[in-house]
Amino acid sequence: MSSLDGNKTALIIIDVQNFYWSNETHPEYIANLQRILEDARSRKLYVIHVKHVWGDNPEDKLFDIREEIIPLADEPIVIKRTPGSFYQTNLEELLKSRGIENILITGMQTHLCCDTTTREASARGYQTIVIKEGVRTFDIKGVDGDMIPRETIQYVTLSILQKFAKCISTEEYLQLEME
Repeated sequence: MSSLDGNKTALIIIDVQNFYWSNETHPEYIANLQRILEDARSRKLYVIHVKHVWGDNPEDKLFDIREEIIPLADEPIVIKRTPGSFYQTNLEELLKSRGIENILITGMQTHLCCDTTTREASARGYQTIVIKEGVRTFDIKGVDGDMIPRETIQYVTLSILQKFAKCISTEEYLQLEME
């Protein structure tokens, strides 16, 4: 894959929200995501932000999208309450209204919401691309109680997602030609 139809391509940024920054900062991740977002905007790709909320106060600042990637006025925000960005949301309606066929996945967390959304997109027939440095996760506790490092989770999840999507680096994304 060396090119995509830019008029049929959307960048989806999943759950890059304040609640993920309470214990750990991610300056290199945010800087990389900003590069991807700036490039997508310069190519006039359709950019959609996905925001995960729960509980009775969806307006809590905890759910705010990070200020470093704040949506522009013409970039829709999809609200979800489950790991999947398609389930009980208007995401597919937004994509179909623009004739989108290709989806670029970025966001938090690789093994949860990005994984679920990638599988949902693939099942719906979208050409799905995960930008490897555009997704991020955390260490998690394994079933035996040992901590599994973030890098291991990232590697394993992206390896599995190759069955549902093309996984490319940020540099490979930046080199894609948009027709």
